[in-house]
Amino acid sequence: MKIRFIIEKITKLKTYEAIGHIYFMNDIGEQIFDYEAVSGGWGNGPLETGLYNITSLIRPADMYKREDKNAYSLFGVGWFASLTPLFQTSRTVLGVHPDGNVPGTLGCIGLPFKTIDDNTRCWNLISGALEVRGIIDVEVINQLGRVS
Repeated sequence: MKIRFIIEKITKLKTYEAIGHIYFMNDIGEQIFDYEAVSGGWGNGPLETGLYNITSLIRPADMYKREDKNAYSLFGVGWFASLTPLFQTSRTVLGVHPDGNVPGTLGCIGLPFKTIDDNTRCWNLISGALEVRGIIDVEVINQLGRVS
């Protein structure tokens, strides 16, 4: 499985926020899931364009115990898929997660799910692919042609 976050619009909250869609593709390139997504609005703004890997997760059972669980949870289900940049950057603690708490993220890819079914389906796709492959490639593309 491969994931693409395509930035379609930039707005301003406290910092710049990238708004777009996240696409999940199977091993032969067919799209199997997509959802609206945001990055930034707080902290250092949106994550940088480029290539990342997901190699580890914080599972719902473990997220439930964390003090900051509301930032990564929607409909009582929270999780965090850690993003590792494949380029030089000073940014750390980036991930993909439900966009809980206040809208926007500190630079992660936040998914503002409207139903628990979408949240659960996304979690199942990521955790299942990671269990089988051990790694998920993630590409962040700014279709506006500007550096995010």
